[in-house]
Amino acid sequence: KEVLEVASKGAQAHGGEAVCEFLSAAYFAEIAADVTLTKAQQCLAVRDWKAAEPLLSQALAQTEAVSGDQHPRVALVLSLLGQCYAHSARPTLAEGLYRSAAQMLKVSDKIEQGGAGHSSVYALLCWRYAQMLHVMPKREHEAREWSERAQMHWGETFSSPIESALGGLDVLKGTSERGSGGYVHLQSRRLILCCPISEGH
Repeated sequence: KEVLEVASKGAQAHGGEAVCEFLSAAYFAEIAADVTLTKAQQCLAVRDWKAAEPLLSQALAQTEAVSGDQHPRVALVLSLLGQCYAHSARPTLAEGLYRSAAQMLKVSDKIEQGGAGHSSVYALLCWRYAQMLHVMPKREHEAREWSERAQMHWGETFSSPIESALGGLDVLKGTSERGSGGYVHLQSRRLILCCPISEGH
């Protein structure tokens, strides 16, 4: 983490010019956005939604500055910000972000392979959206469709059940396990799973 923070400061110091023959300031700006997003996800992991929100907003601004406002990397930040809003009782805002992220990632309304990202981030977005729809009135059918889409994409990358990492559909109700979690890595555009900690360790 400390190394990444030094790198992100280096990007600011070079003001957009190439740092060396192989590494540009844009590269370090990407790292800076990743650092901010990692800090935000640490807050999400401990359910500190209030602390996570400004960090996610900062990561969004940093990512848009590097990649533009329609890049798939932006969609990853939007999906996490949607999660924060969903847990903060702002479902309308959350749904708008989930829908925007799905459009950027080219996640079809049909259950089929997407076209602009790794299957792990498709699964994350679809599952988080399904979790929110699951607790909303008269949205069960949509929740089921998005959860099926999430499980399909999840199975393309992971062998464990999606619930073991991202929690059950009832997670917003507080009646299902939260899962071991994972971290979105912006540069690779993938979800990296956290290792569950067994009892006694």
